[in-house]
Amino acid sequence: MNIGILYIAIGKYNIFFKDFYASSEKFFFQHANKHYYVFTDQPHSISLTNSNISIFYQENKGWPYNTLMRFHMFNSIKDKLNNEDYLFFFNANAMFLQKVDNEILPSAKDNYLVSAIHPGFYNKPIIEFPYERNEKSTAYIPHEKGIYYFQGCFFGGKTQNFLELTQQCMQNIDIDFNNNIIAIWHDESHLNLYFTQHPPKVLDSSYIYPEDKPIKGMTPIILMRDKKKYGGHDFLRGTTKHRITNYIKKILRRICR
Repeated sequence: MNIGILYIAIGKYNIFFKDFYASSEKFFFQHANKHYYVFTDQPHSISLTNSNISIFYQENKGWPYNTLMRFHMFNSIKDKLNNEDYLFFFNANAMFLQKVDNEILPSAKDNYLVSAIHPGFYNKPIIEFPYERNEKSTAYIPHEKGIYYFQGCFFGGKTQNFLELTQQCMQNIDIDFNNNIIAIWHDESHLNLYFTQHPPKVLDSSYIYPEDKPIKGMTPIILMRDKKKYGGHDFLRGTTKHRITNYIKKILRRICR
């Protein structure tokens, strides 16, 4: 089985790759042929001594565009990804703590897609989900729709199905962008819309376990490392606290309407 792993290491996020790679090689589909497709603005920072790593230069467009445009990145190398049986994306700060194998593979009833429930909305009522509620956005989800809220830090599936997801989300983002709209949670908003239309295999939050907010009664399988230990969001993104604060205030105003 051939597994393609998509990874974005723009700006200072490249500091996470070494440990991600080592833990993936140890725990993630141990007997599969794995290849890592890494997007970075600093190719020299990623070791090329391993033959299963391919580097793709990606301009640092700043936040939130580095996350919003991830589907565009994936689509740009789709011809190189077609030889893989499955594709999986992981946020830069992911690290495997336990064996992850065939149990996460989706079937036809899952639309050959898989993702994990956002820890912040695990066992929460739908009314609290931060779906995009702007009807002018292509990521819009009506209040009566949806079952889970998925975090954009991990998703995957059979290659054809993953690339269909990538293509649709990319097109929707472009439509929004042309209309001067950015969905409330960027790529994650578009991903959640797609998953309301094509329900994936649902994994619990142990597969995206937040190091900074332990979940009672749950053991981490894949750890999302605490970014505060590595300088915090502003440092890793290269953004200013003032800009982030204003953006969060804008989001809160939309949610509280």
